Amino acid sequence: RKEHGRLLDVFSNEFSEFRVREVTAVDIKRSIRNLYPEKISAARAYKSRISTFFAWCVTDEGLRPDNPCREIRTKKPPKRMTKWTDALFWAVRD
Repeated sequence: RKEHGRLLDVFSNEFSEFRVREVTAVDIKRSIRNLYPEKISAARAYKSRISTFFAWCVTDEGLRPDNPCREIRTKKPPKRMTKWTDALFWAVRD
């Protein structure tokens, strides 16, 4: 997906001066806070893509002993108060 690639490009630019073994959970948390201070859903998507990358580094390549994203907790987005009805769906679609 294009969005996954874009998020990994953001990660690559953010951590261009680091080696894979040097990235810590604190570094990732700072990155999330700097890039997405008010965008909870975007921060969660960013963390998810990075976590997938580090999982690959741990299992497939053996570049790291652990996944630093597992130590990070992000806020959940607020629940929607409105239930989707057929009328609302068609109004948005139209």
